[in-house]
Formats: sequence, structure tokens, C-alpha cells
Amino acid sequence: MAGVPVRVHSTFAIPVMLPFLHEWFVRPRHALVFTVIVAVLLFLAVLLHELGHLWAARRSKIAAECIELYLFGGRMFRPFGQIRASWASIYAAGPMVNLALGLLFLAGYYLTAASAGPGLNLAPPPLEPLRLLGWTFALGAVLNLALACLNLLPALPLDGGFIARELSQARLSPQAAMRIVGICGLTLSMLRIVAMLWVASKGFLIWMPPPFGPNWRAARGIQKARPRKPAPEEGETLEWRGKGGRPIRR
Repeated sequence: MAGVPVRVHSTFAIPVMLPFLHEWFVRPRHALVFTVIVAVLLFLAVLLHELGHLWAARRSKIAAECIELYLFGGRMFRPFGQIRASWASIYAAGPMVNLALGLLFLAGYYLTAASAGPGLNLAPPPLEPLRLLGWTFALGAVLNLALACLNLLPALPLDGGFIARELSQARLSPQAAMRIVGICGLTLSMLRIVAMLWVASKGFLIWMPPPFGPNWRAARGIQKARPRKPAPEEGETLEWRGKGGRPIRR
């Protein structure tokens, strides 16, 4: 997409297939239709989210290596050593895309509400074109609005955590800003465990962000070491030989 390779990991199929496991044994034809609709909606929501980041990054003269879609969403890899940019706006671009998509799907749902029935009903409907269309709009609205809201939470590795870190660094040191985001993330991680247990008591098993590990490391001031890649200006004068090899001048 836009000259950037997009990789889809095999785990991306898990959230697509999981909601209709029972349907596959009872009504396989219905399960196939519902699975295709969810797959298309989820793929578009996550891919357009990452393309929003890509568009904002390119406006700041930052190139992306690739986009990867996997079990818990997507991520955009970028080269190290780039110039300083407005990262808060880059991180915010993805959720804003989902917010706009959610509102568009919501408008489409209310245009077909007469055939979809009263209220925002997410229960799989009969295989009737108008009912399926209304259900698709409702599901697309909920999916995109949920992605926008979840990604804006001030916790790692969500976009909201990086936005909060970038904004906090205007007044605090990078270490203090990271610790504050980590503490907020730990609080939200505890709350999501309570929410997951409550949903499990109703008979549904779901995974909710944010995870515990990244926020625990951020609160303690621990950062994972990442291998450094040469900046674009270095790539023109240096040649890297083998894993861990020494750079030589071309």
C-alpha cells in the first residue's frame, strides 16, 4: 500500500473465526457469511488505522519499512535515526481514521435502521440482504469506534500512551513522562482484568488492552534495548557486513 509492504500474520485469523465457532458446527453457511463480513471489516479497520499513521508520518518526512497485521491489531515499522517530528500527531492519526470510519458506518446504519430493526443490534441476523447490510453497518460502527477509544487510552503500547508521553515531555523529563504513562497503564491494565473476568462470567472470553508487561517496565523506568539501524544519511556511506558486523566505508 502506497509503496509500503503489508504483511498479514496468521494470528490475524483468530479474532475473525473465534466469535462464530458455535455457528460453524450448527449453521456452517451462516458462519461463513458472518466470518467473511467480520474479516473484511476488521481488515479495513486495522489497515486504514495503520495507513493513517503512514500518511501522518510521510507528512513529517518519515519513511515506513512495512505494516504488519497480527492478532492484537497492527503496527507500522519505521527506520531508526530519523529526524525529530511531531510524534503526537502521527500517533493520533490512526485513531482519528477509525473515529471517522465509525461515524460513517453509524450514519449508514441509521439509513438502514428500518430494515435492521430498532436499536443497535449486534446479534447475527437472518441471511437477508437488507438485514445483513444493517448488521454490517452496525458492526463496522462499533468496531471502529471501539478501536478509536481503546487506542486513545494513556497506556502502552497503545497510541494514547505514546501521545501522553510526547505531550508530557514538553514539561517533564523523558524518564518522568514514561513513568507517568506506565503508572496510568498499570491502573488501566488492572481494570481490564476485572472487566475480562466480568465478561467471562457472562459466558464470553475476550482479550482487552492494555497489557501489563510494557506498562510495568515503563513504570520502573526499564526500556527494551533495540538494535540500531543506520539513518538514511548513513546508509549512503556505510555498508553493514553480516550480523553484528562492523560498518565499512563504501
